[in-house]
Amino acid sequence: MAEAVLGSIAGEIVANLVPRALEDVRNLWDVKHEPEVLRDTLLLCKLGELNGLDNIRGSLSIENLGHVIEVAEFKAANLIGKHSLESLELQWGCLDTDDAVIGDKDEALVDGLRPPSNLQSLTIDGYKDHSSTLTTPFSSLLRLWIGYCENLKLMPLATHLEELTLSKVNPKLINQIFGLNKLKSLYILEMEFLECLREECLQSLTSLEFLGNYHCPRLACLSLSMQYLSNLAHLSFQYREKLDLSKDKSDNILDLQGLESLLSMDILDVPKLASLPQWLLQVRNLEWLSIKKCLNLKALPEQIETLQSLQPLEIIRCPSLTSLPKAMRRLTMLIHLKIAGCPDLEERCKKEAVEDWYKIAHIPHITHKLEYYYEHYL
Repeated sequence: MAEAVLGSIAGEIVANLVPRALEDVRNLWDVKHEPEVLRDTLLLCKLGELNGLDNIRGSLSIENLGHVIEVAEFKAANLIGKHSLESLELQWGCLDTDDAVIGDKDEALVDGLRPPSNLQSLTIDGYKDHSSTLTTPFSSLLRLWIGYCENLKLMPLATHLEELTLSKVNPKLINQIFGLNKLKSLYILEMEFLECLREECLQSLTSLEFLGNYHCPRLACLSLSMQYLSNLAHLSFQYREKLDLSKDKSDNILDLQGLESLLSMDILDVPKLASLPQWLLQVRNLEWLSIKKCLNLKALPEQIETLQSLQPLEIIRCPSLTSLPKAMRRLTMLIHLKIAGCPDLEERCKKEAVEDWYKIAHIPHITHKLEYYYEHYL
C-alpha cells in the first residue's frame, strides 16, 4: 500500500488518520475555506482517498510506489487537479523484482500520477522505467531532485529550474541540463559511469552559482567550459578518485580564467591533488578554501599569496603536507586557519616552534582541533 504524507509536520496534530475520518478532514478543509490550522497536518491514507481534496497546498509525499498493485488507484488521486500543490515527492522504495516488469508498471503508474504543471518542487526517487511520461512542461518548477533512477533518460521539462540534483542516475540525463540558463545550483552525485561533462552543456548554465560533484569515480578532469561560468561562486569536489584539478583532458595544464566570482572552494578526498592548481591561484576574490583528506597533498605553492581575499583556510587530514610556504605571511586578510590531522605540520606550526610559526603568527585565530566527525568518519 502506498502512503501519502500531506504537508509538513507541525506537532502531532493528527497521529494516525483512518479512512473513515477522511470525510471529516475534507469537510474541515472545505476545499473553499482551507483552515490554516490544517495546513501542516500529517495525513496517512490510501491514494484514492485524495480524490476531492483538490485545494490542498504545501507538500505531498507519496512513498512505497514500488509496492503498488492497482494502478487505477493512482489515477483516482487526481494529482493533476491539485493546482495549489507546491511540492511533490514520488518515492518508489526498494523492491527486488524484475526490472522489465517494474518498468512497465512504473510507466503506467507515473502516467496516473501526472502532477499539476505549476509545481515548484519535484522529487523522483527510485523510478525504474527507461522513459519519463512527465513530459508536460512545468512552467513554475524551481527545484528538481532525481535519484536512484539509473534507467531514466529523460528529465521533466522545466526551463525555469533554479536547483537541480542528480544522484545515481543515467549519465545521459546530464546532457539535458543544456539551456537551463536560470539554473543556480547543480549537484551531481554518485554517478559511477560519468566520464565527462559536455562543454556545451556547462557553457549554457550562465546563471550557475553553485556546482557540487561528489562520488563520480570516472570523471578525471574538469571541463574547459567552466571558464564561462562567470557567476559561479561556490565549487565543491568530494570523493573523486581520478580527478586531476590541474590538467585538462589532453593532459595539458588547465587554464580557467573566467571564474572571477568564485568565493569558496571545497576539496575532499581527491587523491591526485599534490598542490593547488594554477587556475585556482588566479581567483583573486576567493574568500574560503577547505582541503580535507587529500593524502598526497605535499606542498602549498608560494603563489598562494595571490589569494589576497582569503579569510578562512582549512587543511584537515592531509598528512603528507609537512610545511607551509613563506608567502603565508603576506595573506593579510586571513583570520582563521585550521590545521588538523596533519601531525608533522601541526608540530611545525605550534607557537613555540621555530620552523613555521613565524609564517602564521599574524593570523588571529588558529586551531588544531580535529572534530569527532573528521577523526572517525572522514
